[in-house]
Amino acid sequence: MEVENFYHSGMGRFEGAGLLGRQKQGTVDPFPQGDHGISRNDHFIVELLDDLDSFENPPRTLTSSFGKLADLVADKCDAAKRLSFNYKSYSPCFPELFLLNGSSTQLGV
Repeated sequence: MEVENFYHSGMGRFEGAGLLGRQKQGTVDPFPQGDHGISRNDHFIVELLDDLDSFENPPRTLTSSFGKLADLVADKCDAAKRLSFNYKSYSPCFPELFLLNGSSTQLGV
């Protein structure tokens, strides 16, 4: 099996403290279409996986099960891309309808 692009959230599963990645306290800019119950002032994950290299050489040791996934991504995928606020560059074939906190939200283009 070969996979051309592996799209992901960026959150890894790391050994030790900060299972989902290192966090930082901070405040983000106002959300473009309401807050959807998300606090602008909170702890935010700042240690994210990104491209294929971050799966091949993660910043910290991954949990055993997530490490197996990372090995598969590194071995079978041509590219890995983190979905983010810049969704247009990653999802040209998808409609502008995304799930946010379990409800569908129309994103303006």
